[in-house]
Amino acid sequence: EIYTLESSAASDVYKRQNYWPAFSTNLADLFQPYADYQKAYMKHAMDNADTHMNRFFPEKNEPGKNGWCIGTGGWLYTTDGVVALKDHSGPTLNALTAKLFYDWYDYTRDDTALEQAYPVLSEASRFLSKVVEENEDGEYLVKYSASPEQNVNGANYYTTGSGFDQQLAFDNHRGTLELMERMEAIAPEKVDSGLKATLEAQTPRMAPALVGDSGQIKEYREETVYGSIGEKEHRHISHLMGLYPGQVINSQTPAWLDAAKYTLSQRGSGTSGWSKAHRQLLWARAKEGNEAYRMYQILL
Repeated sequence: EIYTLESSAASDVYKRQNYWPAFSTNLADLFQPYADYQKAYMKHAMDNADTHMNRFFPEKNEPGKNGWCIGTGGWLYTTDGVVALKDHSGPTLNALTAKLFYDWYDYTRDDTALEQAYPVLSEASRFLSKVVEENEDGEYLVKYSASPEQNVNGANYYTTGSGFDQQLAFDNHRGTLELMERMEAIAPEKVDSGLKATLEAQTPRMAPALVGDSGQIKEYREETVYGSIGEKEHRHISHLMGLYPGQVINSQTPAWLDAAKYTLSQRGSGTSGWSKAHRQLLWARAKEGNEAYRMYQILL
């Protein structure tokens, strides 16, 4: 009654980013308000998914059974939808939200957190499993994909299987499968065996990261050398979501990790404040402490 849907709202992406450190800094108790906020807009996010599927994938549309999706803006009980080919992002921003819920359980190992996190991840994956299509090589690629706000000739650039979308979708699928194992132990009736089979089939064939001719993580599959598509020093570094906040690129994938470091070095540090913070976290996750500290100093 105090606020209306017309009230102004900061970008919902910023709301999500603000919670990135909640778990690694042992402040998990502060996450419940965000969980309540997400629950409040879930019905609208499910409607978003129905709208998206009806428009772009009508052959896969199952009203009320398409999971949920979200764009970049959020209010108290409603959110932006995914406006493919008009907006500046692809359809995987629900996974950017769901990652917070995965971390909530991953850091706490609290089954109460799991019961709240599981439907967020699994229903996000239900949507994501429908917006991928199998190519001639048997890979599952996100369709109507983008790297947020990256422009080519002054226009948003849309493609299939950008690094941003592939990494987020892969990470969410993998996280959902992990949570499914625990749910099968405590509440097996809540695990959709059909969805599990779909995720098991898609996940190994999602190719979340590709190394380009310069030794970079490709922002786009059709990219050759670094910066051949888009702005070389763009403030976003969306194709390293798999390094942070995701877990796709890590010490167990050394070729990808080396490519991520090269990409970071080429992207530059002359960017906006929040993006400096993201670069700092990326360098830290890459275990390059001096570079992380340098970014911290630049940020200050």
